[in-house]
Amino acid sequence: MNYPISVGLDVHKRSIAAYSYNILTDEKRVGTFGSDIAPLIAWLEESKAPYRVVYESGHSGFSLKRTLEAAHITCEIAATSKMAKVKGDRIKTDARNAEDLARLLAAGKLSFVYMPPIDFEGMRDVNRAYVAVRDALAAEKQRISKMCDRYGILFEKDVKPWTPEHLTWLNGISLPSKGASIAMTHYLDERERLSDEKTRILGLIKGFCVEDELKPTIDALRCLRGIAEYTAFCLLVEIVDFTRFDPPSAFGSFLGMVPSEYSSGETRAQGKITKTGNTLVRKAIVESAWSSYRAKRAYKRPVDGVVPELARAANKANKRLFDKVQGLKAAKKKPCVGVVATARELALWVAVIAGACQTGCIDRLEECL
Repeated sequence: MNYPISVGLDVHKRSIAAYSYNILTDEKRVGTFGSDIAPLIAWLEESKAPYRVVYESGHSGFSLKRTLEAAHITCEIAATSKMAKVKGDRIKTDARNAEDLARLLAAGKLSFVYMPPIDFEGMRDVNRAYVAVRDALAAEKQRISKMCDRYGILFEKDVKPWTPEHLTWLNGISLPSKGASIAMTHYLDERERLSDEKTRILGLIKGFCVEDELKPTIDALRCLRGIAEYTAFCLLVEIVDFTRFDPPSAFGSFLGMVPSEYSSGETRAQGKITKTGNTLVRKAIVESAWSSYRAKRAYKRPVDGVVPELARAANKANKRLFDKVQGLKAAKKKPCVGVVATARELALWVAVIAGACQTGCIDRLEECL
């Protein structure tokens, strides 16, 4: 559908600046609204031609888009990271931002953010809550370990850290001052609380993994080496729709696993990976790639209940990744370089297998093998 009118919104918590631009008649309208969306909707509906609305991705998330779409208003969210910046423009106001968005939308120069279904967005929040607790627990363990180092306290027994035996020893150590003892008690109590919270949230995630909407894709992804239940859940709820990546190799680019480049004339210079896109997913795939890098054999035990075609595709992927790793090691590449190269190909297979699950087009797997 053609939209002769483009509307840009500069959205804040308590105010919205709007700019409407008709590309056919050059008619312009401006408006300022509060946090109540009803007056904005009424103002938009005054337009006499088809229109669509855009605002920048940011703190407001998808709530405004969902509200406008419930009122049958076409709305998009612009990817801020892909918007062109004018170096000489030193004036920023809400009205100018809204106008720039409207004109860029009319010119077709915006990239849009994918909006997940509300249920998937909720599961994504659960995943990020788990990541927050996991990272906080790791930081608490680091504080305890470094405090022992500062006071010259060494655990000399040959056991793994953070096991019940190690924790019993930590709770019984004697520190040289009352303040140090209070601090250590606080750290140990906080570590225990975070450990319990991590276990609780992980249990909730496992409950999501067995739901009919998620289970087939999660089980198929688990056929890939290095991807277990939680990693598959993380990939699925963060990306949601893998069919967006066509060809599947675009998934690696989306995650910033391709080299940065600055080439001009006859000079071509490539640098480190770009690290754009979803950080959680990129880290999860790189961590999974370490399993392929350390693997002693090519294949992984299949997961029960997975469609045979998907299981075979995953086995071929594991074999190719194993061979790739052996080639990188033979070429004496640094482990960090080899793992990222392996992760880039693993990302391709994640997109292929998850996309096949979501579309039901198992036949397309052969095109990618």
